[in-house]
Amino acid sequence: MKDIYGKTALHIGSNKSPDLIRFLISNGADVNLKDNDGQTFLHQIYSPSNLAAIWGVLLTHAVDINAKDKKGCTPLHYAVIRGLVKLVKFLVSHGVDVNSKDFLGSTPLHYAAEQFSFDIVEVLISNGANINEKNNKNQTALSLAIESPPEYKIYYNKTIELLKSNGGIC
Repeated sequence: MKDIYGKTALHIGSNKSPDLIRFLISNGADVNLKDNDGQTFLHQIYSPSNLAAIWGVLLTHAVDINAKDKKGCTPLHYAVIRGLVKLVKFLVSHGVDVNSKDFLGSTPLHYAAEQFSFDIVEVLISNGANINEKNNKNQTALSLAIESPPEYKIYYNKTIELLKSNGGIC
């Protein structure tokens, strides 16, 4: 059963208790079912507190961790945008495509660099993110970081230096 947005109990329960996630799946919830925006329950994760339950689901079900929504975003894009370092590490450790592009041509690294998410930039680079990939506006992660307003100067400098030291170009 879905609500008017196409969300199932699993979509809605994805940020509730791990026991609820396990219960729903053990009672037949489809882990790859998409809502009206093309998102699976993995796209809906806002908190890394359910990693144990998600780990169990990944081990016992064929979850598509690279599923794209209508904007071309994967669960990794959303984990990066939300700044969920633990979830990013978790998805990367399970083989998520770190170079997947959304409809803007942006990879998770573009978003991490633009937000000065130093820890996430570091995880993505160390796991094969293409540092000089260009989006549809011909921007690299480094050029996005340089163009973004430095709200937190320490992270701004650290992120830009990390990108440069790994061969990043504008």
